[in-house]
Amino acid sequence: MTQQIADVLIYTEKKYYIYAEPLSSYLKEVDLHYPLVAPNTACWRGYYAMYVVQNHKLFLTEWLGYIRDYMKVGMEYLFPGESFVFADWFTGYIPIEELGNHVAGNGPCSIYEGQLMLQFDKGILVREFEDWLPKKEVKRLKEEEKNLPF
Repeated sequence: MTQQIADVLIYTEKKYYIYAEPLSSYLKEVDLHYPLVAPNTACWRGYYAMYVVQNHKLFLTEWLGYIRDYMKVGMEYLFPGESFVFADWFTGYIPIEELGNHVAGNGPCSIYEGQLMLQFDKGILVREFEDWLPKKEVKRLKEEEKNLPF
């Protein structure tokens, strides 16, 4: 499987590549004139996005999507008249940084002992925390990785 292109999140003036897709719940609810299409195998979701956390709020700041015959569309397609959109549709977690040692996997499917996480409720940053795997799980994953046939 081709590694997917990450979205970008700017948080505390640092740039993070994220795979959480905060826009996915919004896209399930909105009625797009034309559905998004994959421009290539590295972008099955059909778009690229950039977000920023500012004053404890998540904003969508850039968006590039692809519709019929791979035509590019921008923020205007999703949010007419807007160029900076508060992501009030998003409730969930965004892992932004791997912590500790690499345990298993490769690319966006890599597993580390821990992750630095951001938790949002309706677009509001409610918590930043470290999420660590239990030692038994780390040991199990390392053993599983060693026993793979490739």
